[in-house]
Amino acid sequence: MVSQLLIGERLRSARLSNKMTLAEVGEALGVGHGSVAKWERDENCPTLPHLIKLASLFGAPLQVLIAENLTGIAGLLPEIEKLPESKQQELLSLIQDFLARSSRTTTFETRK
Repeated sequence: MVSQLLIGERLRSARLSNKMTLAEVGEALGVGHGSVAKWERDENCPTLPHLIKLASLFGAPLQVLIAENLTGIAGLLPEIEKLPESKQQELLSLIQDFLARSSRTTTFETRK
């Protein structure tokens, strides 16, 4: 059975695996530590640009952070629709690739 972790749980796991504090992640993204804490508690969803920066910060593919639970993507639709068509297609490809692999990827791996 595939784990159904929420985005917040994935972000917290990634942050802790990288030995970072809420404040350090917030500083790296230009947001307050409170925003990061809300993301981790799934009280708020990071914006698409923040998700991309988080993936880079943690050295993880974006699809690992969004996990098997793609419901958070719905909250990003207004931002996705503002992207150029080429970026929307790139994101669609990422999501399709993620869905194809989601049954095989259940753990978060960090780069060492």
